[in-house]
Amino acid sequence: MPASFYPNYKDMRSDAYYAAAMSAGRNGSMAQEIHRQENNHYVDNLEELLKVDRGLTDDAQVTFVFGFVSESGFTFTTQHGKDKQKREVEFNYRDN
Repeated sequence: MPASFYPNYKDMRSDAYYAAAMSAGRNGSMAQEIHRQENNHYVDNLEELLKVDRGLTDDAQVTFVFGFVSESGFTFTTQHGKDKQKREVEFNYRDN
């Protein structure tokens, strides 16, 4: 393979890891909404979300970090451990 192929391949892999973090975060947001509908509150930990969607940890390299959580909203970030650019994805929702 040509040497010029490798940088693009590494970028593609890094983008795929970032996409995995985004996907897990979107699923986590949906799990938050389901949990709220069933329990009338959002959660501040992954263990509670896993009761709604066990697939959130299918990729063990994706981490969830919870921030603001209240009765009216939530914030958390996801990140993939193999993303060389260490990009974080933020998910949040607040009722008006």
